Amino acid sequence: FGNKLSDAQIEALNKVGEWIGGDTFLKTIARENNDQLEFIKPVYEWFKEIITITPYSSSRNFGFKVGVDLIKRKNKNIINFMKLADIAIDDIVVEKGEDQDQLYFVYDVSQGENGRIPFEEESTGTKRLFQLAAEFIFAATLSEKSVLIFDEIGSELHREIIEKLLELYFSNKRNNDARQILFSTHLADIMSILRRDQVCFTEKKKNSLATDLYKLSDFEGIRKDLNKQNSYKQGIFGAYPFVSLEDLPSESKTQKEGGK
Repeated sequence: FGNKLSDAQIEALNKVGEWIGGDTFLKTIARENNDQLEFIKPVYEWFKEIITITPYSSSRNFGFKVGVDLIKRKNKNIINFMKLADIAIDDIVVEKGEDQDQLYFVYDVSQGENGRIPFEEESTGTKRLFQLAAEFIFAATLSEKSVLIFDEIGSELHREIIEKLLELYFSNKRNNDARQILFSTHLADIMSILRRDQVCFTEKKKNSLATDLYKLSDFEGIRKDLNKQNSYKQGIFGAYPFVSLEDLPSESKTQKEGGK
């Protein structure tokens, strides 16, 4: 908000810390009936529209539920993408269970019943691919002011698959489309398909619990044809873990010290 805040608004914001308790900053503001805080409540409403997807919440998480719904509506996009990702799948079927829907991956029908594998018995990577494909297909249906957030988007999948999903997402966006995707990853090579202003780094400060966040575009003199991922791995942009085993005590050294 810059210098646009009045003294009364600044005073009201300073008092928020006394009211927070176990709630978040914005949730506390939204709860309080204070005229001086009305200006910031739209920020809380904006954040309420954000959809956050985390891969480790459950095997039957958001992506699973969306995928089941797509299969029920005869949407073949998930199956088609999994085939493109070199998964030898023929079909995906949903059957009504006593407590919840049961999902089955169907492979070669000539194998009879052995060709049907329950979702729970699939490999972690295949399950993650199904969920992630469903989440991206869902993202295409969101309003033009939505933000989709993925934590560790590259977990359990090959980098090439993640790149194809991102390329499909970017290619389907219209020029005036305000939808955004925000994701964290440790797959440095994904930078090759991103613009400089789309890449951020996080680096923990030494001897501190704080973390710095900065953009690749903050660096001056970066050429457009620069190999971003190689430069990152050389430590030019920071936020890269240079791991050295030399500082680790050897077994013989440990034994000698233990015998003293």
